[in-house]
Amino acid sequence: MKAPTCFCLFASALLLAAGDAHVIRESPAPGDFPLVAHGRAAVILCDTNDFKVVQIARDLFAQDIERVTGINPFTTTDRTRAVIIGTLEQSALIREAIESSNLDVVSLRGKWESHLIAIVKNPLPQSHPGIERALLIIGSDRRGTAYGVFGLSEAIGVSPWYWWADVPPTKHTNLFIASVVGQASRLSVGGNEVVDDTNASTITISQQTGGTPVPLQKAIVQGPPSVKYRGIFLNDEDWGLQPWAAKTFEPETGDIGPKTYARIFELLLRLRANYIWPAMHDCTKAFNHFPANKQVADDYAIVVGASHCEPMLCNNVTEWRKEEFGDWNYVTNAKRIQQYWDERLASNGKFENVYTVGMRGIHDGGMPGGGTLKEKARRLETIIADQREIISRHTGKPAAEVPQIFCPYKEVLNIYRTGMTLPDDITIAWADDNHGYLRQLSDPAEQKRSGRSGVYYHLSYWGAPEDFLWLSTISPSLISYEMTKAFNYGADRLWVFNVGDIKPAEKELTFAMELAWDINRWTPEKAVKFPREWAARTFGEEHADDIARILRDYYRLAQRGKPEHLDRVAFTPAERDERLGTCRFIRNKAAAIAKEIPAPLAAAYFQLVLYPVTGAALMNEKHLLAAQSLELASKGNREALELAAAATHAHEEIERLTRIYNDDIAGGKWKRMMDSHPRRRPVFNMPRVATAEMFSQTNFIPAPTNMLAAPLVSIRPISFVKKFDSTNARITILTGFWNRCAPTLDPITAPSVAADEAGQAAGLLYDVAQIPAGPRTATFRFLPTAAIHKGSGLRAAVKIIDGEFQVLNLNAQEYSAEWSSNVLRGYSERTVPFEQPAAGSTRIEIRFLDPGLVLLEMEFR
Repeated sequence: MKAPTCFCLFASALLLAAGDAHVIRESPAPGDFPLVAHGRAAVILCDTNDFKVVQIARDLFAQDIERVTGINPFTTTDRTRAVIIGTLEQSALIREAIESSNLDVVSLRGKWESHLIAIVKNPLPQSHPGIERALLIIGSDRRGTAYGVFGLSEAIGVSPWYWWADVPPTKHTNLFIASVVGQASRLSVGGNEVVDDTNASTITISQQTGGTPVPLQKAIVQGPPSVKYRGIFLNDEDWGLQPWAAKTFEPETGDIGPKTYARIFELLLRLRANYIWPAMHDCTKAFNHFPANKQVADDYAIVVGASHCEPMLCNNVTEWRKEEFGDWNYVTNAKRIQQYWDERLASNGKFENVYTVGMRGIHDGGMPGGGTLKEKARRLETIIADQREIISRHTGKPAAEVPQIFCPYKEVLNIYRTGMTLPDDITIAWADDNHGYLRQLSDPAEQKRSGRSGVYYHLSYWGAPEDFLWLSTISPSLISYEMTKAFNYGADRLWVFNVGDIKPAEKELTFAMELAWDINRWTPEKAVKFPREWAARTFGEEHADDIARILRDYYRLAQRGKPEHLDRVAFTPAERDERLGTCRFIRNKAAAIAKEIPAPLAAAYFQLVLYPVTGAALMNEKHLLAAQSLELASKGNREALELAAAATHAHEEIERLTRIYNDDIAGGKWKRMMDSHPRRRPVFNMPRVATAEMFSQTNFIPAPTNMLAAPLVSIRPISFVKKFDSTNARITILTGFWNRCAPTLDPITAPSVAADEAGQAAGLLYDVAQIPAGPRTATFRFLPTAAIHKGSGLRAAVKIIDGEFQVLNLNAQEYSAEWSSNVLRGYSERTVPFEQPAAGSTRIEIRFLDPGLVLLEMEFR
């Protein structure tokens, strides 16, 4: 290769950061790459010997360009410029382009799911000499390539939710990809002037030294992700995804089959996810019932796993045939169970999988076979050893080199806590308590495991103490707090989110995957800003502030009582009135935006904003107004009938909006997807309301008893008068929870403080006014989190007036009545009695002895 040519080409290679740093213009600046210009698109090339997912990404990228510009890159092309897509070690085209441009890719080699994007000249002098300029999208592996492609798709205006939520692409006539990102400066290299973006480090250039190129700056590599495996669990699909797929989208299969999974896998790639636990209820045929399913997964490069009760990729609900195989019991039927697993590995072992090991009951039940916890632990150790032998035999690799997870879900956590021995390379997938609060994370010893740890987290749930299957209301703030905590305690290997039917968890899933890709993007302090950014990129700047406001209120209200739990949660009169006012605001503002939103965005707005926020508001109004109507009726106040009518109207409106969702949106595309009363839980029924007949009755009408008494004084934690930081920790303020501002300990890995040293811990001082004299109580409410690991606590220390510090243990026993109450109402609490000597102010000092506490409210009675 001639030195002058080498320099010219290498000096023109400009690196673009996917997602964050792409700059797309309709009018070109010097050096921009014309993706679409003057009615013609750059040709899109990839090696036919590259991975199938790369070819899929190429075709979808071409469709994306056509969605945005109306130009088909396969039929209306300018063949002097090209987009060249390929995997570093797999594509001959990429190898030729790297060699001809002398592009430095050392930092890309061997990286997990990483890529770089570069603009070069004359990239393929041998195979395609007519191409003058090219945009290279180079992946370190097959998914890295796909992520580079789909990151550029999103940058030109195609949302990951263009199909699943009907978000229309942003329309452009021309598409120029900026060669310079950020604040640039000019410099001269070897007599050639180039542009150097010192902020984003977006240029790779070389200087000649005796004819040998010497890199001055290396290519910017995007990746690897913060979390290795990032994905979803399709679960409780009975009321949405399964009937929609079976009867609307994929009637030829009559189930969630390869056509549906192809759409799901595309979505995952666009979200930069890579992992799935397939749908597994008995209403759905097992994933492996359709042989094409696993091939489609491999085509899209999606890693397949299975839930906590599906070891070895087996869906026991429908695949274990008791009449033929015998009991699902390892004590009495181990050989047949081993054969069952062996057969699955024989058919699936050649694909990219993460194997769930261990054993539970057929469907979310305890492991059969009886015995004490220690006996069950020994049994699980034997089962896992047998499973690893099967895995090794069918993959041709030592078991330690094949990804496996052990999920201590529900009762399995207690078995694990007895001292169960788990091979070091197996990833521990810690579970939340099904309501968004992590039960346990890795202690210092577990953090040293080679298999690290991960998290199984619920954005949707069927079970005790109550479901939340209808709407998705776990806030970005809570997701970030719990998952960032998990990451800081070593959970960086796998995150899987139970998303139910996918819809309506679009926003929350987007947030979760962005956090999994880059743990620093949405820290707990920044997470409250996500609704604003998401609204701007989805619906534009004009309505972003208003949409963000109603979404923040939507999450805030749900933190204190999810729509599906409103028949189980009590409020004070002030809370009730505030909720009703907020609900009216949400409904009115959401409806006003709907009238102003551009027509192409209307379907997406209905699905992503209008239906969930309005549905949640109406559910609040239905229950709160119904209870209030009975209260007024018991006092003989006929205004009760107006409230009863409003509650009834709210119930009817939910049903009307649901019919619109299923029948009208996107021309009926989502028929049978939305069910406003999954599992027919009592909360979805019309509650009892006041009637005219009640006023003619002589019997007293009892008022509702689920209203909390009003406190004397309620204090929000932001009103502290002094903040104490310690040697190892400080207090930081989080937002996005039900009382808006919530203090917590930073860093989350701060060491605990002994009770007798409480005065040295980080904390806050309050001066509470207007406390009447006499015996009083102070109640402290916290986010209902759990102690971080088995060696830690969840304690605060409280000093009232000049008394001694009293230690409050906030760690509720798992699945106890207290825990049930906590997760439904959104807080745990402890009450401290004290004597107020005279009416006036009271000094309250609260110290955080353990990390993981989030203070929500203080109340005095």
